[in-house]
Amino acid sequence: MPNPAKTLPRAILTSILIVMVFYVAVALAVFGNLDADEVIKAKDFALAEAARPTFGDAGFIIMAVAALVSTSSAINASLYSAANVTYRLAKLGELPAVFGAPIAHSRQGLIISSGAIIIMAVLFDLSSIAAIGAISTLAIHMIVHIGHLRVRAKTGASFGLVLAAVAVNFAAIVLSAIYLSSKQPSIFFWIGGAFGLALLIEVGLRLTTGRVIVKRTPSR
Repeated sequence: MPNPAKTLPRAILTSILIVMVFYVAVALAVFGNLDADEVIKAKDFALAEAARPTFGDAGFIIMAVAALVSTSSAINASLYSAANVTYRLAKLGELPAVFGAPIAHSRQGLIISSGAIIIMAVLFDLSSIAAIGAISTLAIHMIVHIGHLRVRAKTGASFGLVLAAVAVNFAAIVLSAIYLSSKQPSIFFWIGGAFGLALLIEVGLRLTTGRVIVKRTPSR
């Protein structure tokens, strides 16, 4: 990449804008064909139901199949990205080397991630899984932004923008918590348990291996 400092921000912002346009277009398409009560009744297949008035049953089937393909591709991408992260962390010494060891033609991170997803799919419905993923992602993003404040002088980021990102993530978490507290309160137990388990594993690794997270100077 010839100029990553300029190209990467443009690529990230452009992709975000494109996704925003698609989401707004999908929302307009759904609510342009269905009223609010019909959308609530359709729930997980609202998009497919929105295609029925114009394209009939064929439109419903096509959108349902497209949703299944989209979901499976998203799961596939998440699985391999998570496995690649654990493999890379193992190679850097921030996870035990066993996490980078091969299992048949795969890696342990992929096997562990697949097993966790299967367990979640059995124990939760789709809305619960989506809520857990959304809140966990928001929390991780907020923590990353808070950490960014410590290295802001090196990155040259705007203090106001980073602080705004922290505030927006926190507000989204609070609003989600308020909504889910009456709908699915057990989700907070699973989210808290996951973060608590991650903390216990980290503490356990430090106590048993004596490893310390060291600051690495980015290669230029």
